[in-house]
Amino acid sequence: NAVVNPKMNEDIFVKDLAGVGVALALICTLWSGEGTEFRRENFQELLELAAIGTVADSVPLVGCNRTIVKHGLKGLGDTANIGLAALFEVEGFKNKKDFDVADISFKIAPCINAVGRIGDAGDAVELLISDSLQQAWEMAKKLHRENAVRQNLDGAVFLEVLEIIEKEIDLEREKVIVLASDNWHPGVIGITAARLVQRLNMP
Repeated sequence: NAVVNPKMNEDIFVKDLAGVGVALALICTLWSGEGTEFRRENFQELLELAAIGTVADSVPLVGCNRTIVKHGLKGLGDTANIGLAALFEVEGFKNKKDFDVADISFKIAPCINAVGRIGDAGDAVELLISDSLQQAWEMAKKLHRENAVRQNLDGAVFLEVLEIIEKEIDLEREKVIVLASDNWHPGVIGITAARLVQRLNMP
C-alpha cells in the first residue's frame, strides 16, 4: 500500500502542502506515467482549483502552497472553468483579471464551503464540473444564497454565545470556554469557535 503524506517528508517546501496540493501532485505523477497524455490546458484548470483550495484551507502560504497559489491565481481572470466564471460574476468579479488571496478568502471560498456546511457539498462539485452555462449560473446563484444563510446562522450563534459567556463565564478564572447547544447548527460552530478565539484570545 502507498502512503501519500507530505508531513512524512522533511523537506519544508512540501511539508505543509494542503490536501488539494497533494491531490494535484498525485494527478501530475499519474499523468507523467507511460501511456498517459499531459495536457497543459487540463493542468491550468487543476492549478486554478488547487490555488482556490489552498487558500480556502488556510494553510501557511509557504513552499509548494505559495507556488500553487501564485501561479493558480494568475489564470483565474481567464479561467476556462465555466462554473468558476459564473461564480466570479455572481460575486461581483465579472471581467476581473487580477485575483488576490483576499478575493478567494472572503468571497469565493466561503461560497464553495457554505454548501458543505449547511447543505450538500455535491452542489459545489456540480458547479465546478458543469459544462452548461445555464446550470453553472444556477448553481453559482445557489452557492451565493447558501453562503448568505450560513452568514446569518453564524452571526446568530456568535451573538448568542457571547451573551452566554457574558452571563455565565468568568473570563478571569476560566482558561478554556466550553459551551454547547442543540440549537446551534453543526455546520457553523467551527467558524463561530474560531471567531471567539480571535475575539477572546482563549480556546
